[in-house]
Amino acid sequence: MKVRDIMTRPAVSVREGVTLKEAAAIMADQRFSGVPVVNDEGRVVGVITEADVLRHAGTASHTSLRDSWGWVSPYSDPNEFAKVRTGFERMATTTVRELMSKKAVTVTADTDMEKAAAIMTKNRVNRLPVVDVDGRLVGIVTRADIVRAVAEA
Repeated sequence: MKVRDIMTRPAVSVREGVTLKEAAAIMADQRFSGVPVVNDEGRVVGVITEADVLRHAGTASHTSLRDSWGWVSPYSDPNEFAKVRTGFERMATTTVRELMSKKAVTVTADTDMEKAAAIMTKNRVNRLPVVDVDGRLVGIVTRADIVRAVAEA
């Protein structure tokens, strides 16, 4: 069985210039844990995932609030603490390009399903953007697609 037989098409993707907040909204709306990132020509340039969003959401943008032990403390200077922009606030200005995984692991529609599963396992990824010969996104294959295909075989 080939990837073309089990992939989802068209694949939902985001452009590299959209904000992290916009990408998070798309992933939440579609109930996807990650989506391919494409450039203006539709070529896959990366992948953005829930893990990327969580990492960014859990960071503060100011380091002077750390005490001598390295902990962020709201007691160090109340005026300084008020200036901190949380990861959630910065999501409206941070672009996907800044946080995406830039080395997207991809396959073609002609890739064997078994090889796609091996690639996912080896690279510890949950999804593989499916690209044409020019690197343009044509679909996506996920772990769920492969499990479904195995169950139906």
